[in-house]
Amino acid sequence: NNHKFISLFYRIILQIVYNASIPIECEIGNNLYLPHGFNCIFLSKYSKIGDNCTIYHNVTIGSVNDKAPIIKNNVLIGTGAILLGEVTIGANSKIGAGSIVVKDVPPNSTVIPNSSSIRWLY
Repeated sequence: NNHKFISLFYRIILQIVYNASIPIECEIGNNLYLPHGFNCIFLSKYSKIGDNCTIYHNVTIGSVNDKAPIIKNNVLIGTGAILLGEVTIGANSKIGAGSIVVKDVPPNSTVIPNSSSIRWLY
């Protein structure tokens, strides 16, 4: 019961102070870097984030039917990006600010927003 209380306290503080939701159930690797703190970061409890990743503010990593993104090592996720559902973001990739990602991203890729679709830059 003590663990449940600590978890609830942690969630309330994140929501009130930072307008964020980072459940303790999600898997987060070593050296997660949040340049703007926890501000408006929403992670699904099913998400998995690798080592040495950077997540900017206003990012949503959300689940669909209990399936959430798997983010490999050394990934940068720009401000306002949205990653949804059962997708894998390959190692060393960059997700540009404002991108909406609903498909797998190959390793070493850069995703940028486009008015009609996602474009890949190699």
